[in-house]
Amino acid sequence: MTSTPILACWTLSLFGAASIAHAAPADEATPPVREDAPTAPQTAQSWADALELGGALRFNHRYEDWSSSDKQQGGGDLDFDAFYLDLEAEKDDLFLDLSYWFKDNDVRVLEHGFFGYRFSPRSRLEMGATFEPFGIMPYPQFGWTFNIPFYLGMGHNTALGAKYVYEGPKWEAQVGFFKNPLSLDTRYAPNMAAADDVDDVFLAPTNSGQANEKQNQLSGRLVRTFQGDEWESRLGASAYAGQLHNDTTDRNGSYWGTELHALTTFGPWQVQLQGIRYAFDPKNPEGVSDDSVLFASPGTPSYRVAAKGTVGVLNIAYDLPTSRLGPVKKLRFYNDYSRLVKDRSGWDDSQMETVGVQFFALPVMGWLDVTWGKNMNMMGGMPGGVGLASADAEGSGEWELRTNLNIGYYF
Repeated sequence: MTSTPILACWTLSLFGAASIAHAAPADEATPPVREDAPTAPQTAQSWADALELGGALRFNHRYEDWSSSDKQQGGGDLDFDAFYLDLEAEKDDLFLDLSYWFKDNDVRVLEHGFFGYRFSPRSRLEMGATFEPFGIMPYPQFGWTFNIPFYLGMGHNTALGAKYVYEGPKWEAQVGFFKNPLSLDTRYAPNMAAADDVDDVFLAPTNSGQANEKQNQLSGRLVRTFQGDEWESRLGASAYAGQLHNDTTDRNGSYWGTELHALTTFGPWQVQLQGIRYAFDPKNPEGVSDDSVLFASPGTPSYRVAAKGTVGVLNIAYDLPTSRLGPVKKLRFYNDYSRLVKDRSGWDDSQMETVGVQFFALPVMGWLDVTWGKNMNMMGGMPGGVGLASADAEGSGEWELRTNLNIGYYF
């Protein structure tokens, strides 16, 4: 990120002026004004000791072999992907961290946004829309294309609550309480949603009775780091549990998830392994199946997820420094694979595999992905949004192909 003290002074001076404009009405009791009290709005120096602003502008080219649109038949579609701003601020032991995104299709989301207090250089408290402590963090894959845990709400996911973080040389621990996810129109990652809240022209009639929402979730994550002369391994375990409130029956079901993961670096090689077990136990009204739950995120069709299942992840990457490719200083080749095995008999597995390369020409970065998906809603459409559930719609059981080139300027 780039320090921007001039912008900080200007912006935070406006905040100071705004606070005066919203002062208490004249008829409310106010303390007497001291003669030596400052008359000017507070300056940036009194609001923050340090302020950093960053972000990115990204564009995306995509080709999907299942699409019959003119753009896809003409070799794919080049579009604006996202513009986002990251802001970090500190004042004594207090801090602020947020990222706000402007995405294609007029989608605007809060990727994360929290403030907190540092107890020490190694421990802190975060409050707001903070990342749930679960699994491989911050991203559950190497490629640009997210894998299955992300679409199950188990990767790079935020919720509203509070989290304690300890980061030591060998141990890392996080524990948090989350009242509920962000609202559907502000969340970045997919999560559970009630059908009445989904503004989705693709919402299938079979999904219309879904009315479950997460609440009161407890989460914990523990990681141990082991190091050798040329290698490092991080072994971790996570768990969460919470209530599943049904708006129709006004009854509370439950949900939980556990996982184990290992991240190993050996020279230029990196390996990520993960196993996840999860279950949703909704209290649906009569006539609504308990075998699946509804998920949604802004700008994409909603879809159903098997209520119980097991997920496996294997990701491998190789870093190759370069000196003869102009501004490109490093290439990262990767293969990300994930699979969902559903408990319900007769429901076929869902799978994703992405091979690709990331190039580093800072401040420019890019990813070139080739992704195959089977029984994945986001790979082939899957009418009714059943790919991650029953997988009984048109296109089920077939491998679909998508190529994706994402390039952006990061500052």
